[in-house]
Amino acid sequence: MKKILLTLGLGLCIIGFVEAQSMQKVIIEKHTGAWCGYCPDGALIMDDILTTTPNAIGVAMHNGDGMYNSIAGTVQGFYSPAYPQATINRQGAPISRGAWQSAVDLALQKEPVVAVSIDSAGYDQGTRTLKVKVKATFLRDTTGMLRFNMYLLEDGVTGTGSGFSQTNYFNATSGHALFGLGNPIVNYVHNNVFRDAAGGAWGNGGFIPSTVLAGESYFLTYTKVLSANWNTANMRIVAMVNMHGSTFRPTLNAEVVPFSFATSFEGDPSAAGMELSIYPNPLQSRSTISFNLAEAGRVVIDVHNMAGQLVTTIGDDITNAGMHSIVWDGNDQSGRPVSNGLYIVRLKTESGGQIAKRVQVNH
Repeated sequence: MKKILLTLGLGLCIIGFVEAQSMQKVIIEKHTGAWCGYCPDGALIMDDILTTTPNAIGVAMHNGDGMYNSIAGTVQGFYSPAYPQATINRQGAPISRGAWQSAVDLALQKEPVVAVSIDSAGYDQGTRTLKVKVKATFLRDTTGMLRFNMYLLEDGVTGTGSGFSQTNYFNATSGHALFGLGNPIVNYVHNNVFRDAAGGAWGNGGFIPSTVLAGESYFLTYTKVLSANWNTANMRIVAMVNMHGSTFRPTLNAEVVPFSFATSFEGDPSAAGMELSIYPNPLQSRSTISFNLAEAGRVVIDVHNMAGQLVTTIGDDITNAGMHSIVWDGNDQSGRPVSNGLYIVRLKTESGGQIAKRVQVNH
């Protein structure tokens, strides 16, 4: 197996991705609070949906507890939810938890208007500064007040006291998953916690015109300094395009990636002589991965799934400076074809430099 690497001394990582995917995603924006006794049941229902529905994205907007923030408060003031209710892509009024799955299924049947992707993502660990470039590629002619936004979510959030201990009305309900866990549940683990929105409650206008044609693409780069209290190892980045209106403000499409895609090193990889391309993309039987190295050195090229798990290593040898290519046949480390879907091909240097691109596998 071939091996490759380039030695670069770098510190904020920018990861470049290929063209935006066109699959419809749906955001379940659940309104919740540690004080709400029915809310842990809502969390279980949302977990079930997220487990069985890969294109669903869960967001837990808190109110009246230790995870509340003013942006969530603005959204809740506009939609006036009960707890736990949720909006599904903000397409209408909040609905009760028993209706979430059917509403998600219905939303996923719609033909997408726009494909949303995270074109690049970089993170400086020293300053805790995150830089994300969001891309919107329109699949149909569209008219309206179109806006970008970016959410930051965190799993595994715990704390002490009433701001985090979860009130549980099912503690005495025999047979329920929450039976006997206490009321409140101390050290309850809160997932999908909405931490911030780079574009505020309603996103940023003025970057996408009011009339767009199919095939047009637009970009917006967000820069956010993260709170020292947030654990980036448990965080995700959600990019989206919304339609702004007076009654509802629907999400047209979205994309989510784990925070690990924004690993740390400084500068633009292409400016440092790091280039990476994949053709054909989508991959059907095989794709050629071409890369350029400004200097000789050792690099690794591997493939990860969208959960950040290693699928296979396709190159890990010493390579001279200049243009090179290697073929991926769409198989995992054991030689078995991977499932159809999106994957990340990443070139990584020994010193921490990285560049990556997205590839769609359609066997």
